[in-house]
Amino acid sequence: MSKETRVDTTFGSIEGAAEYLGLLLESVNEAREDLEAETAVASAAGAERRQQAIQIATYKLSQLKQHLATSHRLLNDLRTIRRLLFGERQAATSESATGTSPGQFVTTAESLTAEERPISAEARRNVLKPVLVPAPGFGGDDAPKAEDAVTVHQDAAVYAARLDAKKKVRHQFRPGFGGYLFVVHGSLVRPELDEGGAAKILNEPAIDLEAGPLGAEVLLVETRTGRG
Repeated sequence: MSKETRVDTTFGSIEGAAEYLGLLLESVNEAREDLEAETAVASAAGAERRQQAIQIATYKLSQLKQHLATSHRLLNDLRTIRRLLFGERQAATSESATGTSPGQFVTTAESLTAEERPISAEARRNVLKPVLVPAPGFGGDDAPKAEDAVTVHQDAAVYAARLDAKKKVRHQFRPGFGGYLFVVHGSLVRPELDEGGAAKILNEPAIDLEAGPLGAEVLLVETRTGRG
């Protein structure tokens, strides 16, 4: 990676990031309530310039709230995708009882509709498969497309991969995009992340992933970070 590359482990998990954004949303709402109270006071006092300043601050807070809410919804979608794709790791008491070997990843999808059933592990084996893509009209010409992927009304994408031990994959970001990387199971040696770890990727045209000795299940979120 280049010297300008930023891969920061800002959050320890998807849940941690969602909780942080939730707290930020609460703070923004509280600030908006305070500004509404200040507007009434300024109006009663005839302080026109103060009213204008409060209106600008209220507008900025509204924009911030919109961005935070969108990011929070995307993280919730990501948690749902993780559940559908990977399920919960189950400790097998015996091979005959579960029909799987100890430590195998098991996805429980009995209660899901046909459209909601997880994309097979084979379809995402050693490739970053798009599982969430922009709906028609919401992404650019270079946006990923996949008939079996979930669609969202924003220019963002989520890729999933099940990497065998020591396997490598490379993702080329679209111009003006960065990403968030989450290790659901296993570990990565490049970048170095353990199970449950997360990283933010900025100022990097591409990222190389290499699974650890036991393989890895990963999710990569691609979001806009600037103008392409």
